[in-house]
Amino acid sequence: MQISRLSANPSRKSLTILLIVLLAVLAVLFHKSFQSGQILFSNDGPLGAIKAEENRLPANFSGNWQDANWIGGKSVSASPNVSAFLSMLFPPEIFLKLYGPFTLLLLGLSVWLCFRELRFNPWVCILGGVAAALNMHAFSIACWGLGPWIISFAMIFFAMAALVTPRISKLWIKGVLAGMAVGIGLMEGYDVGAIDSIYFGIFGLFAGLAAENFSRRAISRTLLVMALVVVFSAFTAAHTISTLVGSQVKNVGIAQQENKTKEERWTWATQWSLPKMETLRVLIPGIFGYRMVTGDSQLYEKSYWGAIAQTPGYETSHQGLSRHSGSGEYAGIFVLLLSIFAIAQSFRKESSPFSAVEKRFVWFWFAIAFVSLLFAFGRHAPFYQILFQLPYFSTIRNPIKFMHPFHIALLMLFGYGLESMVRLYFSNSSQAAKTKKTSFEKKWIIATFVALGVIILGWMKYTASTQQIISYLVKFDFQPGIAAQIAAFSQGEVMWFVLFFAASVILIWAILRGKFAGNLRVAGILATTLIVFDLSHADAPWIVYFNYQEKYARNPVIDALRERPYEQRVIGMLPFPVNDSLSMFQQYVYYTEWLQHHFLYYGIQAIDVAQEPRIAADNAAYRGKFMSAGLPGQLRLWQLTNVKYMFGLAGGFADSLNQQIDPEKKRFKAVMPFAVSQERQAGAFLVETNSTGPFALLKFDGALPRAKLFGNWQTLTNDVAALDKLGDPAFDPFQTVLVSSVIPAPEKTAATNSSEGTVQFANYHPKRVTLTAEVKAPSVLLLNDKFDADWKVFVDGAEKPLLRCNYLMRGVRLDPGNHKVEFRFLPPVNTLYISIAALVIGLCLCAFVAFRRKTDVLPEKI
Repeated sequence: MQISRLSANPSRKSLTILLIVLLAVLAVLFHKSFQSGQILFSNDGPLGAIKAEENRLPANFSGNWQDANWIGGKSVSASPNVSAFLSMLFPPEIFLKLYGPFTLLLLGLSVWLCFRELRFNPWVCILGGVAAALNMHAFSIACWGLGPWIISFAMIFFAMAALVTPRISKLWIKGVLAGMAVGIGLMEGYDVGAIDSIYFGIFGLFAGLAAENFSRRAISRTLLVMALVVVFSAFTAAHTISTLVGSQVKNVGIAQQENKTKEERWTWATQWSLPKMETLRVLIPGIFGYRMVTGDSQLYEKSYWGAIAQTPGYETSHQGLSRHSGSGEYAGIFVLLLSIFAIAQSFRKESSPFSAVEKRFVWFWFAIAFVSLLFAFGRHAPFYQILFQLPYFSTIRNPIKFMHPFHIALLMLFGYGLESMVRLYFSNSSQAAKTKKTSFEKKWIIATFVALGVIILGWMKYTASTQQIISYLVKFDFQPGIAAQIAAFSQGEVMWFVLFFAASVILIWAILRGKFAGNLRVAGILATTLIVFDLSHADAPWIVYFNYQEKYARNPVIDALRERPYEQRVIGMLPFPVNDSLSMFQQYVYYTEWLQHHFLYYGIQAIDVAQEPRIAADNAAYRGKFMSAGLPGQLRLWQLTNVKYMFGLAGGFADSLNQQIDPEKKRFKAVMPFAVSQERQAGAFLVETNSTGPFALLKFDGALPRAKLFGNWQTLTNDVAALDKLGDPAFDPFQTVLVSSVIPAPEKTAATNSSEGTVQFANYHPKRVTLTAEVKAPSVLLLNDKFDADWKVFVDGAEKPLLRCNYLMRGVRLDPGNHKVEFRFLPPVNTLYISIAALVIGLCLCAFVAFRRKTDVLPEKI
């Protein structure tokens, strides 16, 4: 390839073309974002969660306390990353319209930059950016609400660009910029970012050691740069790493793992593994379907029917497929063929388009893709067992996350394949004429057309196997009619695969035959068009919109619960079966809609937990103590955790609960019978109050108040003894509170707790609770929210010792008098300042590199 000293115009022109293409394609695919009231579905970051007070920014930078589920708990603090900046810049409704498409655009730009710094042809940069932004693995994840993973994906390409660029001669600048990108990826992706960063570290070491001028000096320079990357990425992600260790690892993940058998840990960690047969999804996007269910919870033709997340023991039942695949893996036929083309070209001895170093990189990325795929198989192959034995890897869920580096490697191979094609067939017409008749081209053309013939035969056979597919699906409890629709859709996806495979083979054949010699622009436009149509067709089913104004519309039940919600908790998933009607309500209305969306949106607190992949050791011990004690234990659990409302049936259901659970005091009563419409409006169930039900909001009058003064307390420093005491039927939690710290015992009096005084909420925020207390005798103020050492308590402005009460709750010792009591969540924020400082340094270096005037060496004109 001829290299000439040019201005930056070709680079800017290719970037402009890429932006126009991606903005146009994304605008078409996400066109509903321009409609009023419509927002993009987000499973892991729904509107309710973003609007919830517990997740508000910038307050969340200094600690994250989740109070919506259970009795509260520490979570990962927000970090000063790209996602946080966008969420502060836009209202939640606008954020959800733009966030998914933005992350895909960022990914496309990152690949463009990486390819540019590798000195690939401008058209290679454009095609790489398009293929990355529309890659189904990234696209489906973005549409599932996991945009931070895509940003982490993009940051690895930015880091590679910083490492390989010839524009920067200072090693320390390369190390700092690459480290900042890796650090941002860690802040965004958490465990996914950690996996990506490990792969980047391997790439960085290989890049230095694979150079032509390999020497001791090269080794020392490589180690220096990578040491800078490690240090600066740690500085950048310091706040995230600190809060992750504090909330997700320390006393959580490790403790949880120690309480499980090896088989249980393996099952938990490998639930989302890629079955070997489903590697076909990299080739054929919808052969196993897309989502498990549609927005209205009805199976449909695109239903996922593979085995990812299949529960062991339910391999022949639909119960084992309780969740859809979660992501797509389709990379695009043209992308896959060019990746294979790169590998084949790397073994070419004569007229090779690659230098010796480039060949090593092709082999490197092929090895990365291959090994990552083996790890992604998880429980379906022996390879993941190797990683599972390493420290902390057993706390990472889902081996399918290793498809992230697989697709990174695939995109890199695609870039090398395109670049080799440009060098061989578009440098000049004479070179193209010379090379098009070599044995390599003949073998490639024959092999791809033979493959096309085999694929057509396979498609015909698959089309003829409709009844076998239907029979297979029926075994998994799919209804015959639905099974027939799924089979037809799957066969149609194979047909589309055949068509795009044929189009890709013909386009590559035409290039190899010299049909576009000297006319790279036409070939580039055709290849871009092919990639766009192929991947857009495959990606479209992942896009789901809904009208948030209708979905989050209030109803009488929600209105009743949103009044001073911080004074009581709700439970909807009763620990015993009743009938199919209530079970359907619990699963589809309460758990799927209200708990995960409406309760967050309106600040309603529930003891039920929507998602808890890593259970804290103290939570597990506390729940296990009471749940293992049957219905009396469940009653005590509701009593201690301030559960005042629950959902059941209208009629005599409350009386039945009184007879079975609370026969002496009979504290259950129905307060609001209601009906739920079977018709759904924009994903929201319609609720109507009436006198007959069939459902009812129940009230339990036996729960402890959220805040209460106790004149009687007992010190128990042994946690096992404290749990036993709390579970003892003879223990009255209304009269005595257990304290784990040694404080002076109360004086023996005949007074009851009711005469100790009163306490009221003055203000409530998830991270700051203000109470006013009128105390008549020395007392312990119990706040029925979870204890954590990062909570501080202030009485009349002065800090006092925070007490751990009733094993899990917070409290403070008060003397007689009128007091203002404040509980503040104040975790350390030193690491936040470290992260901000590292980002400022990195961004200043970016500005310095971007704006300095320097002549560049670039490919020929686009």
